[in-house]
Amino acid sequence: MKLSTLLTALSGLLATVSAQYMPNIVPHCNKYHLVAWGQTCDSITSLNGISLSQFLSWNPAVDSACINLWLGYYVCVGVSGTTFLSSTITVVPPTSTTGPGWNATSTVIDPPPPTANPMPGVIASCKKYHLVVSGDTCAYIAGANGITLAQFNSWNTFVDSSCSNLWLGYTICVGV
Repeated sequence: MKLSTLLTALSGLLATVSAQYMPNIVPHCNKYHLVAWGQTCDSITSLNGISLSQFLSWNPAVDSACINLWLGYYVCVGVSGTTFLSSTITVVPPTSTTGPGWNATSTVIDPPPPTANPMPGVIASCKKYHLVVSGDTCAYIAGANGITLAQFNSWNTFVDSSCSNLWLGYTICVGV
């Protein structure tokens, strides 16, 4: 097996195990793309047969200039009922196995949805989830999802009152 093939397979496995998502992805996303080194909004939308306006509406944390894509994080490239611009999606493998981003591929993969891996204490009736990423606070998460801190706390009973025990990579409830 070629080293590049092995590294690509290994990176895909690691990405699936430790999936990280850009914040505030729409809850009805059903197709994800791992942001690779050197990719832009234009290259991601072209690769996935969607428009820039669709991409930005599904990924509200990405600014209109597309300068804040996070390398190694998943973005939404499809939602239920999406009409794609083309019927063929081209998968572009990495061109190098060295340097930054060598382990990121341009393949569209379907990792577990953000509803997977909930923190303890998430209420059973939860219908909308938020994946905890670095820098998240309870106040930010509540505000970004249009809920009060009281609602947040009642739906996520394991999270302490000072919000000091959010678990990165786990989901919490932001809607019932």
